[in-house]
Amino acid sequence: MLKLTATTALAILLAQPAFAEGEASPEDLREINEEIGDLGCMPVDEAEQETDNLFELDDVPCRAAQYDIKIKKEDGKHYVFSMIYDGPLEDVGAPTAEQIARINAMLAEMQCEMDDDDIELEDDGGFELDDVICAGTGQFDIDLDADFNIVGRRAE
Repeated sequence: MLKLTATTALAILLAQPAFAEGEASPEDLREINEEIGDLGCMPVDEAEQETDNLFELDDVPCRAAQYDIKIKKEDGKHYVFSMIYDGPLEDVGAPTAEQIARINAMLAEMQCEMDDDDIELEDDGGFELDDVICAGTGQFDIDLDADFNIVGRRAE
């Protein structure tokens, strides 16, 4: 009986279509970045697709730490399936073009401007904006949290 069960299981496995691991599609990646962005994580440039509905992200910067994240896709929507702490941020790096654009749009609404090179990404995922010039009010340094909220403003 055991031999028959093992043979049946092997036949079922071989009958399943094989899934080759690869990179997430651009559409999946866009939706994954939206999902992890809601958690305060920075966008990723790639995601490994482990199965037809499971994606893996390694060393994703989220606020003051990095995480390994698994994303599950169900009914066309992406969900965080697991998020495992992977240590403090090692090298935060420079802000992304998307982050710079978002900061510049926020500053434009405030009637302010600054040089993009003066945007610094902080260890906690927030930003320090140096030498922001605002119409009629002068020059400031502005601190933003990882969600782009103003948490500090100092006149220069």
